[in-house]
Amino acid sequence: MTPITGNPNLCSGTHTVLAGTSGGTSQWYKNGQIISGATSHTYTVTVSGIYNMTKTNTNGCKDSASSGVNVILYTSPVVSLGAAITQCGGTAVLDAGNPGDTYAWSPAGTTQTITALSSNTYSVVVTDAHTCTGSGSIQVTIHTPPTVNLGANVTQCGGDVVIDAGNPGSTFAWSPSGNTESITALTTGTYSVLVTDANSCTGTGSKTVTIHT
Repeated sequence: MTPITGNPNLCSGTHTVLAGTSGGTSQWYKNGQIISGATSHTYTVTVSGIYNMTKTNTNGCKDSASSGVNVILYTSPVVSLGAAITQCGGTAVLDAGNPGDTYAWSPAGTTQTITALSSNTYSVVVTDAHTCTGSGSIQVTIHTPPTVNLGANVTQCGGDVVIDAGNPGSTFAWSPSGNTESITALTTGTYSVLVTDANSCTGTGSKTVTIHT
């Protein structure tokens, strides 16, 4: 009988299909024991073991493959990318683990670790040496922090200087004092501000004002 074909590598949580000669009647065996009801020329394997098949033709002649197929169960890669990430600015390093395997990231990447530069859903399929796969995904949200531009330092004779932190709708903490988007500098000094937006991201700025009498 023609040798049995099929992938002998069985990955956890999956199956492999073995196939023998078609036609006539068939009977599959596992570790030398009859598998009840397994009488098709194909058999779907979900557990490890040595599988063989006997074939009986229309003349009642019986034959079997010279050797069975030793199906070995391998543990599929476990991929844990962690909890969703939300941060202000910067980048996030994502690690698929399972050193030595191959990696297919979405949107892009083929290494164990990648750097997420922007908000997106990042997913990866990890394939080991036995072609077993594992997958994982993670949502990364990177908020852009407020940009605070108070302009150049000011030196003038008398008067006052209006300083505007921009970023309408944010909250403001000025030094020496103030909690509005713009303040009026009446005296010489360094004025600084901490701006916090709706995402709790912050930006800072400072400006020196010199007012000569």
